[in-house]
Amino acid sequence: MTIGFWHCKETPLLSFQKKYTLYFSDVEDSDDEIGDDEEMFKKYDIDGDGFITHDELKKFVLKRHNSVTDSEISRMIKQFDTDGDGRISYEEYQTMMLQR
Repeated sequence: MTIGFWHCKETPLLSFQKKYTLYFSDVEDSDDEIGDDEEMFKKYDIDGDGFITHDELKKFVLKRHNSVTDSEISRMIKQFDTDGDGRISYEEYQTMMLQR
């Protein structure tokens, strides 16, 4: 059974960054096994433009969890958006996955 961070109790040891990295890396897909970061990135990148946007991430999260606020999605993107364009590129996603 997979538990995303939305259901984890807040603890001092589970930092903001670790929670979001947990969410990105801890998604179970019943249709097929996803072991490749590029394939997982493509699941988030709904329109296939090479970026994960606020709306794409929110849609993906809401498919798997009861609720998420716009503020939580914005904080998640800001945490990993190193170039400040408001989106997660594949390179930024790879960097984030290396931090898990």
